[in-house]
Amino acid sequence: MRRMKKSLSIVCLVVCLLSASVGVALADNGSIVIAPAADAKTLNPLKASDSYSLYSVYLMYDPLFTIGQNLEPVPVLALSYETPDDKTYVIHLRDDVRFHDGVALTAEDVKFTYDFIRDKANGNRYASYYDLVESIDVLDPHTVRFVTKEPYAPLIANLNLCIAPKHIAEKDPAALDLRPVG
Repeated sequence: MRRMKKSLSIVCLVVCLLSASVGVALADNGSIVIAPAADAKTLNPLKASDSYSLYSVYLMYDPLFTIGQNLEPVPVLALSYETPDDKTYVIHLRDDVRFHDGVALTAEDVKFTYDFIRDKANGNRYASYYDLVESIDVLDPHTVRFVTKEPYAPLIANLNLCIAPKHIAEKDPAALDLRPVG
């Protein structure tokens, strides 16, 4: 009896150890599943301000700049920038970027996005980040100029909000709420 208990215990131990080491293969269907703690309130880059919406928006849209590991601005949609004086920022855009509907990104999209965000009537919580921006001018299809009221060093770092497609959002800003075109 004792020998049988010992043998049964060993068999159970071996079965437990072997079953713990068996992996489950997941089907590779090319999907990534992300499970945030709460749902995004909007998928519209012009309206996103809570962290869950911003997280979702940044998966579909891109900003002009992001912040690098050394806290320096890193161009994303921007190709480069220059500051001819202490209140003027000229942003050169990449010419190889298209929205998901195939329409090319232009300086008009950048101007539209930041004008919309700056307009306090639209209720974007980031509007105050751009209080010192006096004007945004389109110089050509791939160049946009920001002029500030006074020297404003954080401007480039603050150009990190996602750019919306003007050709859709201008007609109906709510169109991007549930049907993003990043």
